[in-house]
Amino acid sequence: MRSFLLFLLGLLMAVNALAASDPKATVQSMIVDFKSDPGLASMLKYVHWPSAYAKMTDADRKQMGISSPESLKQITEEFLSNPSKALEHRLGKQMGSLPTEQQAMLKQMVEQQRQAMEEKLKEASDKMKRATYEIGEVKVNGNQASVALTATLDQEVEKQVIKLELIDDKWYLPSSNIPGIQSKSVSRP
Repeated sequence: MRSFLLFLLGLLMAVNALAASDPKATVQSMIVDFKSDPGLASMLKYVHWPSAYAKMTDADRKQMGISSPESLKQITEEFLSNPSKALEHRLGKQMGSLPTEQQAMLKQMVEQQRQAMEEKLKEASDKMKRATYEIGEVKVNGNQASVALTATLDQEVEKQVIKLELIDDKWYLPSSNIPGIQSKSVSRP
């Protein structure tokens, strides 16, 4: 039993090492994660948070109340997991200064948006689970890679290219693609 567990551990480490050095394996891993937990939150582990934080403008950090890569990840996770709650939390501070009537109207608007978002997310989640994905051509140019991806659902085909960045020997989604992050120029050593 112990040797079997060691074998499994070795196999998992090998798969992890392959994903770290191979853009195609990274995208395959993304697809597995995405199909098991559809939604953008499942993609957060494919973001290099220190780089994403470094690319944010100081104004955006201040406006969003972000003080570290960890707080950026937490806020992004909160927003992607429960957008209406995150919005309500962010608006809560501002809502307190509004007259009671305007607060009620704003709360009603947020609730309507929450219901609409939940319906859209459920529908999108169902579609993502039923879709099939095929990885096509992989192009690597230094620390940048692009992976062609074809998604098929009910005979509808959508093609896209997934961009990746190699950071610390692992492939990540470019942090400039994270919702809410306005990039500034950053040079890496």
